[in-house]
Amino acid sequence: MDARILLIIVATLGVTPALATPAPKAEKSTADGFFGLGKLHAVHLRVSRANWELMQPTYRAQIMRLGEGRLPPLPIDGPVPPVNVPARPKAPPIPGDRMPPNAWGIEFAYVTATFECDGQIMSNVALRMKGNASYELGAGVLKRPFKLDFDRYEDKQRFHGLRSLNLLNNAYDPSYVREALSCQLVRDAGVPAPRTAFALVSLTVDGLHDRVPLGLYTLAEEPDDRPFLKNHFGSSKGMLFKAEAMRGLPDLGRRVEPYADHFEFKANASADGAQRLLDLIRLIHDADDATFAREIPQRIDVDNVLRYLAVTGAIANLDSLLTTGHNYFLYDRPSDRRLNIISWDHNLSLGAFPVLTTDQQHDLSIARPWGGRHRLLERLLAIPAHNETYRGHLRRIVTETLSPARLAAHAEAMRPAVTAAKANPPRGPDPSQLPIGSGPAPEPIAFLARRAASIEAQLAGQIVGHSPPESGTAAPGVFPGCKSTPAVGNVNQLAFALLAHADRDRDFRLSPVEWDAAARSFHAAASTATPKGGFDWSAAARALDPLLAPYTNAGARYFPTPNAPADAAAKVPPALWAHALCRTADPDRSGHVTAAEFLTAAQHLFCPADKDQDGRLDERELAEALDDLGATALAP
Repeated sequence: MDARILLIIVATLGVTPALATPAPKAEKSTADGFFGLGKLHAVHLRVSRANWELMQPTYRAQIMRLGEGRLPPLPIDGPVPPVNVPARPKAPPIPGDRMPPNAWGIEFAYVTATFECDGQIMSNVALRMKGNASYELGAGVLKRPFKLDFDRYEDKQRFHGLRSLNLLNNAYDPSYVREALSCQLVRDAGVPAPRTAFALVSLTVDGLHDRVPLGLYTLAEEPDDRPFLKNHFGSSKGMLFKAEAMRGLPDLGRRVEPYADHFEFKANASADGAQRLLDLIRLIHDADDATFAREIPQRIDVDNVLRYLAVTGAIANLDSLLTTGHNYFLYDRPSDRRLNIISWDHNLSLGAFPVLTTDQQHDLSIARPWGGRHRLLERLLAIPAHNETYRGHLRRIVTETLSPARLAAHAEAMRPAVTAAKANPPRGPDPSQLPIGSGPAPEPIAFLARRAASIEAQLAGQIVGHSPPESGTAAPGVFPGCKSTPAVGNVNQLAFALLAHADRDRDFRLSPVEWDAAARSFHAAASTATPKGGFDWSAAARALDPLLAPYTNAGARYFPTPNAPADAAAKVPPALWAHALCRTADPDRSGHVTAAEFLTAAQHLFCPADKDQDGRLDERELAEALDDLGATALAP
């Protein structure tokens, strides 16, 4: 299903077994005995060569990383239409079942495969690659992260009661244990997180690879699986969704469409659940202090959020809700209709976050362990009782969860897996051994010992910790396959800004009428100082300057001559976009763009940009259209 429909739903929400025997289609046992820090399994994946080729991902534009305090204004006036909640269709059992693009714009494809684990064989299992940075790092090697879906093509097929299983390639982690150890520590602190195990994995691609060893993987359960939700919440019937590229819960208005690319529906979408989410966001941003303090316990499980904040900061898991704005789920617990946070994906925890030095992560602030604005966490900790509860959780984490005895027990349990990893390296480069940032991450147990000491010192008022910078909302950048130069700024942010300014009906897509109106409005603004009734490059740059200033690192501020794009001094975003517009909309190269020329160029841009041919441009399609336009910014 298209990611937008899914969010509107929400928003309205080499070891070879010696003997292989067939596994039952519907496994009725639990996975309790399968997972554990001391569990080491043997896994073999087998796919046909054709399916292996179908599995290779394709790329679309990334979506903008949202943060609080740096968003364009979104009108909230007018009636809010009701939302329909369509049923989730069953995926057709065909190879090449491609998923919607993730936040990084990667489109993974499911194919049929054979899965073997510890002597059991399961056929007709859905297999795809997964991940963001963990995939990108290993895209050119065989040791890539995978996801298994047991009943996607075979109804009610289960593995130890599980519908799905993640095979994580331990990218950036020469210790091999960062993900598994972090998940254990998070659960020890009372926060829902996946159970894990280890596996030596091998891969067969018929006619290409025969049981090639891929090395040590971490196996992790999926939070949208029924056993996970029942274990942690007593019921799997609540609404579950995953946040992507959105730090905190920024206010995007009173309709659900602006959130469509930033909340991925996972289970049990309902209009009531979506409305509760919107009501929570309104409470966070609009309520006075007394109202917030009184009502927030009715909207979220406050203790769950405070435990999450305490343990996430304690293990320095900054690639999370704290800074990058992803790697967490929200679950609308059926028993009390309060949202709970589920922790997910910890491969950059324990000193591995590349934005900060190891010393800065050792001394990560307990008072403000997040980057930029975060209204929910700021307001919670401003309430004295909640702040004291939070600090109490930190004290227990230091004395219990991170106690030397418990960490030593965890290290001993994981020792066989680490030994096996060193004795069974993957064929080819190992993503686990590649550094991220300025160098390799610290050894996890040693990092935690220093981290615990820092937390104790901060609690005692002896030192002030380090707060991370704002991350993921303003830096210029490109996405995989991006054609435009980074000098034009972040096209994902510009696409979001264009939607914010031009979307009249607030459905967070641009219709041909809205697109035409935006083009007419810009042409009129750029032409005000031009006697001929059109605009040249200089006038276009001047009109673009105030529009782009909030979303680029540099404004034009000066415009020497119409030939300035060839000058290095003018290679700032407004100047470059003005050059791209004039080059596209001035076919006779007169140096002057008339209204007719500009509107015709706008129409010619709209049709190829509408990739799904639904008559409207969404955020991702706009980013790709801007990327195509930005590719001409430095052309002669």
